This record gives sequence, C-alpha cells and structure tokens, in this order.
Amino acid sequence: LDPKNPSSPLVWSVHVPKKGGVTGGVWATPALYEGYLYVPTNPGDLLTIDTKSGDVTDSVHIGYHTWSSPNIIDGQLLLGTCEGKLQNYSLNDPSKPTLTWELPIKNQGCIESTPAIWNGNFYFGTREGFIFKVGQK
Repeated sequence: LDPKNPSSPLVWSVHVPKKGGVTGGVWATPALYEGYLYVPTNPGDLLTIDTKSGDVTDSVHIGYHTWSSPNIIDGQLLLGTCEGKLQNYSLNDPSKPTLTWELPIKNQGCIESTPAIWNGNFYFGTREGFIFKVGQK
C-alpha cells in the first residue's frame, strides 16, 4: 500500500487461494529482507515476494497450516512448520531461499509460535503445549 496515494493506495497484492482442500490465506506475519517478503501460508507454501513488483519469485511447499512467523538472523530465515520441523534457509540469493537444515521435533508437534532467538538459542512452542529450546552444543 502507498499511503501517499489515498485515493488509490493499492500498489500490488498476492492472492493465496485454497489448495488441496485447505483454506487459503496467511496467518503468519511475513519477514522482510533485502527487498523480499517471506510469507508462510495456510495452504502450506513459503512464498518469496519481490516488494517492488509484487512478483512471487519462489514458492516452496513446507506443509499445511504454516502459521509460525519467520525470523531472519545473519542472512538466514528460520521458521517452524505444522509438520513439526524447525527449518533454516540461506538467503544468499534473497529471491530464492535455500533449505540448509531442518530439525524434526519430538512427537511431530505443530509449531505455531514464532521462534524467539536469544543468546544463540531458539525457543518456540507447539500446539501440543510444549516449549522447546534448541541450542548450541
């Protein structure tokens, strides 16, 4: 949206349709890095969107009901999935994130919370009511 143009503020938008019987839309807060938005969607796609044009430059299926908002730290995108995985993507090419690692969580808990990053550790909660800390060895 362009607040300087109140009569026609829409610059671009991206429709997230229903997919595989799952309601379309976005529940997570997108992350912003070097002119790109990283948007996890309810139908399970991680969309990379160019903020100038609104073009989707990449789409990766990461699992349905992805409501966890991603975090960006040191050129890496970190997010949780509802398939019980903590995933990390390299943003060396911000238009096309590359999966660098993923950590399956005990009992396949749906990660709905946004991972908090503090003092070299990741903290997040699951739908099953657990709070996890992932730290350095």
